[in-house]
Amino acid sequence: MRGFAQGLQRLRADKEFSMKVLSKYTKVTDTETLAQLHQTFGVRYSGDRIPYVRAESIDEILRRTPGKEAREAKAADFIDNGLLQELEKSGWFKGLGR
Repeated sequence: MRGFAQGLQRLRADKEFSMKVLSKYTKVTDTETLAQLHQTFGVRYSGDRIPYVRAESIDEILRRTPGKEAREAKAADFIDNGLLQELEKSGWFKGLGR
């Protein structure tokens, strides 16, 4: 979880590095396109500072999944934010990005 959160923070904060990584894995070399990718994935869709799983996100996935089991499933059955809550309580996220 710590590594994941650090990676998200770097994606958001270090545009040049993020664009290099995006270029490597997408094979895109156009800087304008890479800047748009960074804006989309590094800013808009990278989520909150603490990457909690949200019930509404799981509900959306369940709604789009065919089958009775998915329709009857509860988002809470798939979510465990316990590790993130422990990190938040310990103050670990406060030092992230400093």
